[in-house]
This record gives sequence, structure tokens and C-alpha cells, in this order.
Amino acid sequence: MSVPQTGGGLPTAAKVAIGCSIAFVLMIVLVCGGGFFVLRWGINQFSGFAKEFENRGYVSRTGQVIEVTEPITEPTVFVGQMVRIRTSADADISISAQVAEIYGTVAGNIDFLGQNLKIMPGATVKGDVRIRAAQVVQVLGTVEGEITGTYQSLQRAPEQPATPESPEQPAVPPPPQTPKPPGSEPTQPTPDVRSSESVPANSSD
Repeated sequence: MSVPQTGGGLPTAAKVAIGCSIAFVLMIVLVCGGGFFVLRWGINQFSGFAKEFENRGYVSRTGQVIEVTEPITEPTVFVGQMVRIRTSADADISISAQVAEIYGTVAGNIDFLGQNLKIMPGATVKGDVRIRAAQVVQVLGTVEGEITGTYQSLQRAPEQPATPESPEQPAVPPPPQTPKPPGSEPTQPTPDVRSSESVPANSSD
């Protein structure tokens, strides 16, 4: 059975196939274009976030993976894919990263923009944690201030149950003394007391 011709052009089946191919190509272009614009938007967000704190006088540190082991003594903004703060910070810090991990003590505030912020066990943040945008915020250590901002999930470490104090044991009274029957006590020997009267001497007849 032959495919009907239309005006000497392509068969209908061929036209349908070409139309589907064009729609598929357009879909790929839209998806890729959308991904490109999303990526471009994310880059602009990170750049604007870092620039904001640089304008406030923060020191800027950038890199793909940033390991901080020296004490932080001045306000600093970190921009990277992975940021690990393994030391103490005596100033405010700002982090723009996919994942950030805090291991030490931060005396100031933390500003974060990214995917996942982790306050590791043993870490302490004495100030506030301000989330510009994040998916997950994990608090496995201690945050003395407030956690504010926009995030999808806030996870905290389960509280450890307090160890119950052992109740004081009542004092045990001594056992009652059983009275002894009369005569059962041992008798003390009577000392031999001799008379102090002098014996008269024999008189001679």
C-alpha cells in the first residue's frame, strides 16, 4: 500500500517524523537553555553575595575546596564548592558554598548561602546563624544564638537523656542488741585480800 502524495511533496509519514524531530530538538534547546540560565543565575547569586560582604570590609577567600586551619581574626567571606572551618573564629564569617562544615568555635555570626551547612559535633557558634538560602542546615554541635533565614530542612542532633542520679541509700540502723540472761556474763575473779591485822608473835613462857 503506497503512502499518498500531497502536491508532489514529502509523504505524510515523513512530514510527521520531521515535525517530531523538530519538536524534540526544540525541547532539548529549551532544557539546555533553561539549565544555562539557572546556572548563570546561581553564579550571579554567589558573586553578589560575596560582593555584598566585601563591600562591608570582609576579607575574601576563594577556591574550589577551602580548608581553614589558621585562626580567623577578622571578618572573612569564603567562596568555594566545599568550605571547612577547622579552627576558631573571633569575628563574623560569611560562606557561599555548596557544602560548608564548621568544626571549631565561632565567636561571631555566620551568614550562609548554598546547599548544606553543617555545625559539626563539638563545634560552637556563639552568635546567630543567618541563612540566605539553603536546602539543609544540620546542627550537630551548639548554636547559642538564633537560626534565621530561608532553608528547607533544619536537622538537630537528638538530645542525650540525662543520666539519672542514684538515689541516696537510707542509713541502715545497727541490729538491736539482744539482752543477755542473768548469770551468763563471765564473773570476774575475786581478788585475794588478806587481813591487814598483824599476827601476834608467840610469847615465851
